[in-house]
Amino acid sequence: MNDEIKGIIDRWLEANPGVAHGLGIHRYDGRLPNFSLEAINLRLQQIQEDLDKVDTFLQKTGDKFQQFEMTLIRYSLLTEKFRLAEEKAFKDNPLEYIFPLTTIETSYASRSFGTVEKRIESIISIENTIPQFLNTAVENLDENLSNVKVTMSVQFLKGILSYLKDRLIAFVVQTDDEHLIENWSQANIIACDALSNFLRKLENKYLPKSTSEFKLGEEKFLKILNMTENVDLDVDTLLKIGEEDLERNYNKMMNLLERRGADFFQKVRSDHSSVESLLNDARKGLDRTRNWLIEADIVDLPTDRQCEVIDTPEFARSFGFAAMNTPGPFESPEASEAYYWVTPPDSKWSKEKQEEFLQFFSRAFMETVTIHEVWPGHYLQLLYNRESKSEISKIFARSITMIEGWAHYCEEMIFESGYAPFDRDILHAGQLMGALIRNCRYIVAIKMHCRDMSIEEAKELFMRKGFMNEPTTTIEARRGTVNPMYLNYSLGKFLIKKLREDYKNEQGSNFSLKKFHNLLLSYGSPPIVALRKLILENQNATLL
Repeated sequence: MNDEIKGIIDRWLEANPGVAHGLGIHRYDGRLPNFSLEAINLRLQQIQEDLDKVDTFLQKTGDKFQQFEMTLIRYSLLTEKFRLAEEKAFKDNPLEYIFPLTTIETSYASRSFGTVEKRIESIISIENTIPQFLNTAVENLDENLSNVKVTMSVQFLKGILSYLKDRLIAFVVQTDDEHLIENWSQANIIACDALSNFLRKLENKYLPKSTSEFKLGEEKFLKILNMTENVDLDVDTLLKIGEEDLERNYNKMMNLLERRGADFFQKVRSDHSSVESLLNDARKGLDRTRNWLIEADIVDLPTDRQCEVIDTPEFARSFGFAAMNTPGPFESPEASEAYYWVTPPDSKWSKEKQEEFLQFFSRAFMETVTIHEVWPGHYLQLLYNRESKSEISKIFARSITMIEGWAHYCEEMIFESGYAPFDRDILHAGQLMGALIRNCRYIVAIKMHCRDMSIEEAKELFMRKGFMNEPTTTIEARRGTVNPMYLNYSLGKFLIKKLREDYKNEQGSNFSLKKFHNLLLSYGSPPIVALRKLILENQNATLL
């Protein structure tokens, strides 16, 4: 890697300190992003200069893998340019200023990448920066924001404040350095005061003036999809592909219910964990899925280490029912802690509402979630990314469509490969539940942002075709307003299945599912369009 390319990477990492931290590159620890207009304008100038350098390098090199690496950098620069110059979330989404603070809980206090003292110093640095960071938020944010964005920001911020005020101290007192503890205490008080003031502004200033508008519009929606994933398809084509897959999966579910009887689905839903056993039941699934993968021999597993199953942090519980929090590819072995978050029902809910939530977490669906999040989903992806020989790939191969597409693909692939931890029909119901929820996300994302679907209509689709109930339908519909690219689960699965089909046609009798999976994962998580150029000989095949 020449000095010019190193300079481009260093500037990108410095401008995105939270991403650098997540990758396990810690020279930018203790920093928050700079969203001042002066910094943004300066960064946009840097991006254009760096894009020119990357384009020049691309024209000169004939090496296929170097072209792949430079394309990854180019995608990332173009995406950053679009987000700063056109999308401008720093003006219309308070979460841009709230989400970076979550790393205090999810990384600094929970992952052993440095001494306790060093990590506390970074937390102090972040907390000392929070007042000015939030002043910048107030300067930048428009007065009339989306109601859903403000509401979700309030929920996130309350969870972060609760952690900083009540639970962060349990980590800080692991040091014997009383002077450091005192410095943290002072910084924490100032940070919590600033966050509390910002919370009051959100509730008293922004929420009353908030609007029901959240729609991106077709042009911006398609541009985000093209910039982030290099997918260039029109809305009608995207919708047709998604609606056809939704109907296929829905008909499979209806056929299953017809064959097993009208009460089968209720039996599936009623077989669920209790509040007390939820985490332990999830843990049992880790060994079960991993052991089967070894027996089935459909992908290599680089380690026998398991992740830790814990409750989803409070700030994130309104955003999803499960997630993986994994260390970055550059993280040291000492900091390899990986956490499988499972969301418990809210203790403030009525018994009836808690039961509805737990029915959603049926044994069948929990198995599917574990396949998606851990084996062979996100956790395995992380392990492969750590082994990549390309530092550029480790940094820039971060396509959400590849990441979520692979995990969602695994749910279907494992079932089709014969996985049978219990009644296959029960497992199939869980796999179809997962597929239908992602199908609905795909349709909802497009129709809410490119057509005129309302939140209530989105909830109704999740309920009617996704077999969901409250409160999960509300969580899913609201998520679509602030995360329009959550179509990437189904889109990624479609793209991977098409890539597998094209690869199989080229390989003929030499095709091996294990070889395909190992090859696919070996490049990290780049846009699948870029993967096709590396994996396939024939570049004329259609994307979908």
